[in-house]
Amino acid sequence: MSTILIDIDDVVASMAPVWLKMYNTFYDDTLKLNDITDWDWSLFTQKRCGKKIFSFLHDDTLYDNVKPVQGALEGVELLRKLGANIVFITAFDFTNSKFKWLKKHRFSNDINEFVVAHNKSLIKGDAIIDDNYENCMNHDGLWMLYDAPWNRKYKTIYRVYDWKEITDKIQLLNVIEGN
Repeated sequence: MSTILIDIDDVVASMAPVWLKMYNTFYDDTLKLNDITDWDWSLFTQKRCGKKIFSFLHDDTLYDNVKPVQGALEGVELLRKLGANIVFITAFDFTNSKFKWLKKHRFSNDINEFVVAHNKSLIKGDAIIDDNYENCMNHDGLWMLYDAPWNRKYKTIYRVYDWKEITDKIQLLNVIEGN
């Protein structure tokens, strides 16, 4: 059985808009997602905020309003139907809310499908889908960079824009054993 590692934030859970809204509300700013062209969001915040932008990630309410990425649930369900072993992987879960979010939105009820690893290259899988270019580059198998404003500076043929494209490419490339 093939294992597909799937990042949570902004690959299945549309977290960035909620995080940005928290920042804009607190700092009375009008920063937009497309303005954030680097992984380090502090480069784009008001000076009085700076690295404090990351403190919002510790907020227990962050995931209360996070919606699934369009097509993600259907895409994950299709990959499972095709025989893939799905592992949701995240670099942090400060509030222990991501697995609860996955359960609430019917992505997974199995804690064994959930891994927290700052260094995602330590987790073995046949493929990884992530919005962090470094995580993709450090993966030993197939990787797909999920498009986001903060990763568009990287030119790659492995960029994907939606879940239909992900499932189509995985099927086309015969990533899932027995498929």
